Amino acid sequence: MSYSGIDEHERYKKILVSPINRLPINLVSWTRDLLPEFLWIEYLRQAYNELVFLELYTEVTQCISSYADGSTNFLGFISDFGRISDDKKKEILIDHKELVVTAFAEPFGQILILYPKSPAAWLLPENWIAKQSFDKNASLSSLKATVEKLFQGKDPYSGYLRMIPLRRLFESGKIFLPKTLKIVELLPKYPHNLSDEDRSFCESFGRAIVTPIMQENLADRGWSKYFWRRNFELSPCENFENQDRFRLKPLDEELFREIYMICSINAEILNEYLAKIAKAYIIDLYSPEKDEIILGLFSRIVRLTSLILSNPLMWSYDLSRIMLRCLSDTTITFCYLIKKNDDKLFQGFIDYGKGKEKLLLLHLQDTHPEIDTASGESIDQLALNLGGGFSPAFVDINLGDWKDVSARDMANECNLMEIYRIIYDPTSSDIHGSWTSIKNANLTYCVNPLHRYHRIPQNSEPPVFLQPVKIAIELAGKAIQASYELLHFPKLEKPFVDLPQIDDKENS
Repeated sequence: MSYSGIDEHERYKKILVSPINRLPINLVSWTRDLLPEFLWIEYLRQAYNELVFLELYTEVTQCISSYADGSTNFLGFISDFGRISDDKKKEILIDHKELVVTAFAEPFGQILILYPKSPAAWLLPENWIAKQSFDKNASLSSLKATVEKLFQGKDPYSGYLRMIPLRRLFESGKIFLPKTLKIVELLPKYPHNLSDEDRSFCESFGRAIVTPIMQENLADRGWSKYFWRRNFELSPCENFENQDRFRLKPLDEELFREIYMICSINAEILNEYLAKIAKAYIIDLYSPEKDEIILGLFSRIVRLTSLILSNPLMWSYDLSRIMLRCLSDTTITFCYLIKKNDDKLFQGFIDYGKGKEKLLLLHLQDTHPEIDTASGESIDQLALNLGGGFSPAFVDINLGDWKDVSARDMANECNLMEIYRIIYDPTSSDIHGSWTSIKNANLTYCVNPLHRYHRIPQNSEPPVFLQPVKIAIELAGKAIQASYELLHFPKLEKPFVDLPQIDDKENS
């Protein structure tokens, strides 16, 4: 499937608006809004063979629609039964007692008893309820299986079920179509006298017609809201600790040892290279700040890469992405600074850091003297870091950033846009703990169908991926390549050892 390109999105302030979202479309969810409405129809279908089911469905909808407000279509949805006045409800229960019991109470009553505030609850006669031996667990078990069966709205069976109200619309003269349309020829043959392709075509047509009608009839979603919220009271969350959210196969132990050994070798190669650079690099001792920044950033790249390679805990979904964001950020900054080679940029980098230290010092001094800093510094220690004595008084505080360009512009300047787009920008969600990160790393699914598979806290470790290891080596390689070209660093004496070809979709 191909999606609308970035250039087809329309920018509104900081939002790129999708082409489809510029259309006057009100999206409706099958599982959340529509599935609960089909429950009586589905239980009627479960209780009888297809011929009897269709006869009873037609009889009930025709009968009750004669009592209903005729301004909207009566199609047998749960909410439809709520449009009957109290006086008419009594008439129906008296005049059509046998039909109510046969077509409603018997197939669906044991389920509806669970939902006393349902729009259709009045269709359970009191004398029928009094005779029942109600088994709540059995009813919930049945309902779970039914909801699970209907959950995929585009499955053939859900498509078939949506064709039932469509049939009613045609029979009641609510829909007219030109005879030249293909669907007019196919509908009388649905479902048994059609090819799979034509049956699917009819079901797609049914979805396109029935869903907008349901949106109009069921605007308040009252029954669906009540159904799902009531389920939380009726049935607890179900969590399988070992459920595999990413559907990954375990990594073979022997292969894991091989990968870990290769990663350790590559980390050693990097650290040896850093030691060689530290010995060979000529530092301007009169004004060493620029050299210190270069060596410090490169050292950070080596440190972060080595940490990822040497510690399998860093291969987990959340930690690896946090580390890769830090590593990609440092790589872009390193490459940008050495490419621009502008003394003002280097000085701005230092001044920005000093300003942050001074701001922390002043916060401790003025407002939070009793609070410990992240690294345990005291006011005196921070002042000493800034030169001691009166030195902090000469430090300005930059509340913006150390450079006037964005990380994106920096990456573009250094031909690192693929890193920015694929690594730096997406992994910002893991730094900040935004939705993309927490849904994948900190939440898992409740597997109770009656809970609509909502997410719950994840207690076990997120899955481990090997892709971060490959990316870390590639990022370090980008920094090393830039240092070759711009700083004339020596070549690596030992090339990195290649990892075996492994698909992360198959292994974790």
